[in-house]
Amino acid sequence: MKTIDQATHLRRLVLRAVRESTTDAAPPSRLIVVSGAKHGVGATTLAVNLAVAMTDQGTRCVLVDADLYQADIADCCGLTGRSDVTDVLAARLDIHEVLHPGPAGVQVVPGRRSAVTPTEFGESAQQRLLRQLSGLGRHAETVVVDAGSGAHEVARRFWAAADQIVLVAAPDAQSLLDAYADMKRSAAGRSELAIRLVVNRVANRQIGEEVYRRLDGSCRRFLGFAIDYLGHVPEDTRVSEAAAVGKPCVLRTPGSAAALAFESLAARLGDRPGATANVGQAGQWKSEKNAASSPVADEFGR
Repeated sequence: MKTIDQATHLRRLVLRAVRESTTDAAPPSRLIVVSGAKHGVGATTLAVNLAVAMTDQGTRCVLVDADLYQADIADCCGLTGRSDVTDVLAARLDIHEVLHPGPAGVQVVPGRRSAVTPTEFGESAQQRLLRQLSGLGRHAETVVVDAGSGAHEVARRFWAAADQIVLVAAPDAQSLLDAYADMKRSAAGRSELAIRLVVNRVANRQIGEEVYRRLDGSCRRFLGFAIDYLGHVPEDTRVSEAAAVGKPCVLRTPGSAAALAFESLAARLGDRPGATANVGQAGQWKSEKNAASSPVADEFGR
């Protein structure tokens, strides 16, 4: 039995070496990191629907659940596979061995359903995962990572490696404070980071724009950088109904308000960071002028 285990181990080492040699020449995949201002704002749901919508729009995507505190992507995609991202972190398997076929052709790296202590997987393990994700260029143009809450060290490392960071916030004061705290903790002094805000579960477009103005104004005033506005997702019960049956909203109810919003956000992710959505120059001027007088902005600056 020991001989068989050794042979299997050696075979895997050879396969990994071959994969690494063939992926070195390929351009790295674009890394989009989706992070929630706090748990429960809908970052996982957004990551799943963005990956599916981008695939439907012609971009080959891999979806990765790197939330070591609350892994939900497998449930949202109706997956039951055994291998997961912790096998890569622990160096038991490589990234190709934990890819599972997901909805609409998306390749999925699920998270560990059972409780995980993130301290089990330190910086070297996380860097191993990031290296292997960047080596997926032959198989996917874009890797969408659900990094969980930006308050955690794991999420901060993914922020540092990301080509684009999609920060998800809800339109309530606590979520705004958490979003600002995440950026202060992970992005202060790092103007090269491309942070794009999505405001989830809003009643109308104007609320999403106002949340963006407050956060952007406070970042400009206190942190010395601006953020982009990717857009908003309206409050829609069909999102949670789709997740409950393990199917993304964009597939279960493609004509719903939320599904259309997900598709629009996915299309914008292909645009160059720097162009804000639905906020004109007048709105931008208001953000800068009123940052100091906004009650929420004042709270941010403390």
